[in-house]
Amino acid sequence: MMTKRTTGRIYAGLIAVVLLLTLAPAQAAEVSAQLTSAETSVGVPVQLKIQIEGSTNAYPPQQIEVEGLQIQPTGQERRVEIQNFRMTSSVVYNYTVLPNREGTFEIPSVEVNIDGKKIRTQPLELSVRAGIARPAPSLPGGAPAVPGNQAPTTVPEGESELAFAEMIVPKESAYVGEMVPVELRFFFNQGVPFRIQDRPTFSGEGFTVEKLSEPLRGEQLIGDTPYHVFTFQTAITAVKSGELEIPAVSLRAIASVPSRGPAGFEDMFTKFFGNSGMPGFSDDRELAVTSEPQKLVVKPLPRDGRPEDFSGAIGDFTMTAGASPDKAGSGDPITLALTVSGRGNFSAMGPPGLVNSEGWRLYPPAERFEPADTVGYGGTKVYENMIVAQEVKTETPGARFVYFDPAKADYVTLTTDPIPVEAAAADRPVTTTTAAADATPEATAEPAAPEDARSGVLAHTTPRTFESLINSQAFLGVNGVALLALLGFFAFQLHRRAQAGEAARMATLRKQEARLLQEIARPDLDEETFFSQARVALDCQARRAGFESGEAYVAERDESASTEGLRLLLARADEAKFSGSISTGLSVAERTNIIEALREAGR
Repeated sequence: MMTKRTTGRIYAGLIAVVLLLTLAPAQAAEVSAQLTSAETSVGVPVQLKIQIEGSTNAYPPQQIEVEGLQIQPTGQERRVEIQNFRMTSSVVYNYTVLPNREGTFEIPSVEVNIDGKKIRTQPLELSVRAGIARPAPSLPGGAPAVPGNQAPTTVPEGESELAFAEMIVPKESAYVGEMVPVELRFFFNQGVPFRIQDRPTFSGEGFTVEKLSEPLRGEQLIGDTPYHVFTFQTAITAVKSGELEIPAVSLRAIASVPSRGPAGFEDMFTKFFGNSGMPGFSDDRELAVTSEPQKLVVKPLPRDGRPEDFSGAIGDFTMTAGASPDKAGSGDPITLALTVSGRGNFSAMGPPGLVNSEGWRLYPPAERFEPADTVGYGGTKVYENMIVAQEVKTETPGARFVYFDPAKADYVTLTTDPIPVEAAAADRPVTTTTAAADATPEATAEPAAPEDARSGVLAHTTPRTFESLINSQAFLGVNGVALLALLGFFAFQLHRRAQAGEAARMATLRKQEARLLQEIARPDLDEETFFSQARVALDCQARRAGFESGEAYVAERDESASTEGLRLLLARADEAKFSGSISTGLSVAERTNIIEALREAGR
């Protein structure tokens, strides 16, 4: 049992805490504004955040007018902290900015009223590339919606003001392998207690989904009704072309809705309480807060103008290079770091290629990725290439990186210049050879015969004049005929061998093609192996017809059912290669069509 003295001490301590909090010096209010990205495309929204530090009594503008941009408030986030008896508070007011046209826009300085004082933010600049613009729909209650490709869905009748959801897809069309950001927003009426049961599940056929982010919490006033807003961010990547349906997304929740009281008391309830609910009575109502499905038109990547070293990067990127150290001794490595930054499918792209790398020993690069957002749509990827000079070098290799820009609908090539370095040649074993003449003993000249040694037989012979055979007409004639015969024989043999070699090459190609056609007909063959072996079979047909590649072979073929099947093979093989997905959803009918097209074309 507490004594009066103990109780008095507790009260005194509480009073002291209150006095310290009251008398603690107030934090000076500060205002700042920032954009989540300084670059975007037409139809792709970014977030504007106005943050107030040191006060919760702030009134930011409800409307921000910029020609070419739609700017709408999307709620706020509040935070209060107490450290060492000092209370600090901050409020972040969120706005969604939707560009309607390309260009460079200035979001002007805006005025915020804080505790009766007017403080202005700094101006911001937004660069907008070409893209797709569309009008914004409306949310329940007639209030303007957050711009984007969104379609809010109300819950069953009688609950439309309790909760609803919307799916924001900023594009109406995309390319196979292109990463498209998606936001899932769930709105809950602040006047009704809710219990969220789980996280939303998001999946479907024909696309892959990045992991959902942790929910961002905010508030939004729609009409006269305030809502809690939970926003999940993710991104999808289409793995096949055609019209893609993004299915509805649901979030289960339980709402404690005010009750009209026990059965039989409805009239009394209405008389005394109207529609506000009887105090102490509520009904738990389970809701499936569901968005509307969306559609996305998916286009195949163009083949025309596609560079040979395109490795699947799709988005908008920049590339820089750096080398360390700039001086290396014999056999010492230099790290050539290639940094690719921007927005796109970082997980599916291949590394940049090195050019003019003769005289360097190259090793596979190490990779690391630093995301700039919660789903990895934006960020920086660094490829660290270890290179060792095999001869004296004064500069590193250059680099080349090819990507596809969906906004331009074209392939873009980035290059970096060589970087000056000082690299000594790697040590090599020196091989010495001894000339054959060194091992041959010097010839000993015979001593000249004495003058009188000529006496005898030789002294009495008659000397003859020597004539070279090469000057003999008969000799030249005979050997010329023999040489022509020999050349004819060699030419005949070479012709026979060439014919035999070509026939053997054609037979080998036919045999390999037949084996591959038999292999891809297996019903249990996985998609990746099917496309790989089917493409090799098509290349065999192309080489037999005198073409260097399957694409060139199909492009020159006449229109027929088999040609359409071969085009289907090329398109779906590209989807499998550049989408970064193990499966593109190849149907049994499509697989059969490709096999029959290869068989028909190979006859």
